[in-house]
Amino acid sequence: MAVRFSASGQTYSSTAGLPANSTNFTVTCWAYLTTDRNATSGVWGFNSSWNQQLLTDSDGTTLRFKDSLSGSIGAFALSTGTWYKLGATLNNTAGTFYHAPAGSALTSDSGTLSATFSASSWRIGCGANTGDWWNGRIAAYKQWGAALTTAEIDRELSCYLPLRTTNLSRWHPYLSAETTDYSGLARTLSGGSGTTTEAGPPISWTPEPYQLRIPWDPASVVWYAVYDTTTGELLSTGSVDPRPLPGGQGLKEYINGQPDLSIYDWDTTARDFVLRAGSDLIDRVADLVADASLASAWAALSGAQSTAMQNRIGQMLGSKRYRHAVEPIDLD
Repeated sequence: MAVRFSASGQTYSSTAGLPANSTNFTVTCWAYLTTDRNATSGVWGFNSSWNQQLLTDSDGTTLRFKDSLSGSIGAFALSTGTWYKLGATLNNTAGTFYHAPAGSALTSDSGTLSATFSASSWRIGCGANTGDWWNGRIAAYKQWGAALTTAEIDRELSCYLPLRTTNLSRWHPYLSAETTDYSGLARTLSGGSGTTTEAGPPISWTPEPYQLRIPWDPASVVWYAVYDTTTGELLSTGSVDPRPLPGGQGLKEYINGQPDLSIYDWDTTARDFVLRAGSDLIDRVADLVADASLASAWAALSGAQSTAMQNRIGQMLGSKRYRHAVEPIDLD
């Protein structure tokens, strides 16, 4: 997920965790330009005497790492409707601007900016000046009081979770529009009134391609089926959830656990498990719900409780949950 900025005055700010004069820092984040304002627009801004910031030109789409004097690094052209991975480091006056669209290799531009001096605040969702607000989304914002290497920045941009904790001075994953600092330093932001939450960039929480989800309650087991989105062919099944999915693959989630494979077959057209051809089955759980003698018992449950109870009974029955409408007759 990501935080969505859509108006002036929605920006976040903090006066904590600021670099000292003529020191170094790094910021990485993902940004998405929803609307071109045709005006200077900032992803973030460091408010000091020299105002280091990621700020567009007056066209609203040419993004640079720059200061409020004449220093400017890079000229990266943005398009609306695209996620971009962005990073910037400043080591005294030596700066580097990292950038790439989602799915592309990170590139960089280097140059010179004015050193930090008389720091007063960080601002997210605008440049150093609040009028230069960002009309779009930001996610996975991380900040360090050190100049990270190119390899470190590339790795940090692969996921929401900070992988380097040394010198970490601020972390806002922005899975929701909130002011919390998750770095452990409690550097809570101010502002953000009116921001909302929208879909985030194509990255996972951690850099690992697979995450094992262990449910705390057997009734809420999630079981996955991964399939080819072109042919509909079933590729894999189980409880390991691949995030993000490789290109050309889809994911089907089954909240109540694995379908009974003695009854269901994977259908490449439906992209789902369906009852086997010729099966005429009766759900024993449905029988229980429909039993008149139990009507008052079910009525005493809330909707969520009823669903949970049915799921649990179905799991207890397992392969016996369904029975054929016509049982085989033993003629012997």
